[in-house]
Amino acid sequence: MISRPFLPRSTKVTKQDQNSGNIQRRLQALLAYPREDLDIELKGWLDLSSECDKSILAQAILALANSGGGYVLLGFAEEGGGWIPAEQYPSHLNGYTQDIVNGIVQRYADPPFHCEVYHALHPQSGLLFPIVTVPGGHKVPIRAKRDGPNGEHVRQNTYYIRGLGPTSEPPQFGQEYDELIGIDELVMNPRAL
Repeated sequence: MISRPFLPRSTKVTKQDQNSGNIQRRLQALLAYPREDLDIELKGWLDLSSECDKSILAQAILALANSGGGYVLLGFAEEGGGWIPAEQYPSHLNGYTQDIVNGIVQRYADPPFHCEVYHALHPQSGLLFPIVTVPGGHKVPIRAKRDGPNGEHVRQNTYYIRGLGPTSEPPQFGQEYDELIGIDELVMNPRAL
């Protein structure tokens, strides 16, 4: 049995992590034991010059932003019930910059917000992999402000969340809508309006 390092329920990067240097250890733990969870999304090597692939990443980022934040790990493929580094490693990672990712956020998210992009060293392969950190805790839910190409992946005026499975999709149940708009906080503190 493979032992996994302890990852707290919330694997989000905090300012304290950034300042203390814990972020590289946390990102390497994500790469060493890749898995999808409510705050972790894995994608293959997306071509971020392609509108279709931009919309795929946008959907994942929007869902994580509305679900408390988290990570998108790029360059992974599902195999045998687990996740491994995807084949066809790109010749360079110039297409996976913070500016490019935040350009996608600007294009698809309303209101827009800032993501960070790290290139972290995979502990087994020794290769760098892009990891997008998505903030959570926004004052309002984030909606898609445009459709993806051919209406695929992202639909204008739609809110996305991380659901069971995990998946990135619009809320399906009343409780998911209540959590998205913070109905519990409004009932407890009606002056929050």
